Amino acid sequence: RQEAYFRVQPGIKVLFDKAIAEGKNYAIHTAFGRTRFLVPIAERKRRAAEAGKLDEFSESGVVSQYERFSKNTVIQGTAADIFKLGLSRNFMFIRKYNLFGKVCLFDLVHDEQCMEIDTRVLDAPSVVAMLASNMKIDVEGWCPLYAAATLGHDLHGAKKDEEVAIHPVELQHLVKQFGLYDEN
Repeated sequence: RQEAYFRVQPGIKVLFDKAIAEGKNYAIHTAFGRTRFLVPIAERKRRAAEAGKLDEFSESGVVSQYERFSKNTVIQGTAADIFKLGLSRNFMFIRKYNLFGKVCLFDLVHDEQCMEIDTRVLDAPSVVAMLASNMKIDVEGWCPLYAAATLGHDLHGAKKDEEVAIHPVELQHLVKQFGLYDEN
């Protein structure tokens, strides 16, 4: 199955092979340069021996684990970097426009930023478009990443009932409507 996937997505295979090769030096980098260090195999073997678990140590198992770590770091580590950058941009946006108390970031759940917008003083669609614009971070060599949003009178309404769900494509149109960034 993997081979069939890589035939259709050869760029992913190249990305993974590069990550695995990089991991052999016990350090893998995200697309933004953040580094994840791996404990050298000899050190892991020494630790296993000290713990009396050398019989459970498998060098091939460690190599396989390092390959998974390498691929995971490139994909999920880069995704985490993008999320953190978007979060930082949104905080700076709230600060720059003195929106404290009007736009409240109250929770982070995996790759979601949960916010409350005071619709008595702000237009929710325009604020959502601006926040989404802050989260558009292009990474060279990566596919475009898009934000989506759900709106509701409360968190339950936004998360469960999806009173107003804004699909990523619709949100892109909304962002363009407010002239927040150029597609190019």
